[in-house]
Amino acid sequence: MARPRKKGLDYFPFDTDFFTRPEVESLHTRHGNDGVMIYMYILCEAYRRNGYYLVMNDDVMDHMMAHVTRKEGTIKQVLKYLVSRSLLFELTDSKLTGPVTIYTSPAIQKQFQEVSRRLKRHVRVDETIWMLKKDETESCIQCTLFSDNSGENNNNSGENGDNSGENAAKESKEKENKLNVKGKSAYVIGRLTEEDYRELLVRYGSETVRYYIARTDYYKTCDKQTIERWIEEDKRRKKVNMFNDFHQHTYDFDLLERRLMEDLHEHCKD
Repeated sequence: MARPRKKGLDYFPFDTDFFTRPEVESLHTRHGNDGVMIYMYILCEAYRRNGYYLVMNDDVMDHMMAHVTRKEGTIKQVLKYLVSRSLLFELTDSKLTGPVTIYTSPAIQKQFQEVSRRLKRHVRVDETIWMLKKDETESCIQCTLFSDNSGENNNNSGENGDNSGENAAKESKEKENKLNVKGKSAYVIGRLTEEDYRELLVRYGSETVRYYIARTDYYKTCDKQTIERWIEEDKRRKKVNMFNDFHQHTYDFDLLERRLMEDLHEHCKD
């Protein structure tokens, strides 16, 4: 029986200027040694477990509490600060593992692909999590968002040599990104770029984004501005309907009734 292929890393480069970086110094100022220790633990767990992201669940939280000897509330406060300063990005509802919380960042992914390149490992990554742009992604990383970087088309260059004119014409058209929308393959017109798609995922989560992509694609209006507008409008509409979220006003109904009767009385006199 073949040995399962290791997903994570055995090591990752640790820069000597780590503690003097402005964002790490700010973390230390705000949360002290606890904040830095928790951040380093998250980095180690992300690289060790999956390589370029960390799935935060009850088991991971319990292990973290045991190793850093800090309470869950403290860890969550640090996580919130790390996300607010873009040291980590919080993703939710990934198709990779279901509705869970995932932490990653472009810096984590750059380190991961650098180690993978040195080890000559070819790794297929999840496009809903991968945050690096096409020109930032090494050839050892296989991502379905980058059709010409998947490693599957490299052997077909000779077969398509005679079609260079057709390929040039196709490249001049708006690019299409193949996304998995509610279990179906859907092509999103090039007005929604790879970078736009990732930004939407970070802000709203893949389940929400894919739902609105399906809606906008149906109406032939698939672009980032439309998706953002529709999501925000629906959020505001939902909030308006949640009466318990607002302070409930109190009224003197006797006074209102008395005023109403006075108005009616004056109206009858006229």
